[in-house]
Amino acid sequence: MNSQKTIIVMICVTAVFYVSCAVNPETTDSCFDLIKNIQESSDLTRATSDVELSEQEILGLMFMREEEKLARDVYLLLYDLWGKTVFSNIASSEQTHTDSVKALIEKYGLSDPAASTGPGEFVDDELQQLYDDLIDSGSDSVLDALIVGALIEETDMVDIVEHMSHTDKSDILQVYGNLLDGSKNHLRSFIKNLNNIGYDYSPQILSQEEFDAIINNE
Repeated sequence: MNSQKTIIVMICVTAVFYVSCAVNPETTDSCFDLIKNIQESSDLTRATSDVELSEQEILGLMFMREEEKLARDVYLLLYDLWGKTVFSNIASSEQTHTDSVKALIEKYGLSDPAASTGPGEFVDDELQQLYDDLIDSGSDSVLDALIVGALIEETDMVDIVEHMSHTDKSDILQVYGNLLDGSKNHLRSFIKNLNNIGYDYSPQILSQEEFDAIINNE
């Protein structure tokens, strides 16, 4: 697809999502997060770079590409198990997140670790084990599945902030910043769903202060 056709498709897709956001207020966080990342991904794919990345920057992109894919894969499976729309909504956003990181990988001429892996498959052994553990936990009940969702978003935030600290590239920081904002929105969505079934969630990775600041900031 040439660049002109790509831009036209992006405009059409974005327009559809704006309409969807307007008529589905309960999914506003995930919906507008998705729009933002679609636009960001479009910008990234229109550029190439001769700038060399450090080993830490490369490892960060490799890891974040698979970690965002992990979130998508877990949510899709949990949606199939429990039918909760929060999982399908956020899975769509995670697809855009992992695609945004893929755009950076392509921009810098790197090898995509997710190019030949299917759902639930990962090159990184730690992420593979994490996926297996999360699916095992989330398969017990709807409550456990929602707790898994909150844990994924907490984990994402910590990892994103860590990788942000190892780069000064504005494009990478911009994408990571979008992923961080998305994870905050997703965490709020999971906590809202947990509160709706009477469960008082306590943060598993973030400090209570960090958690409260995110949840109380709409």
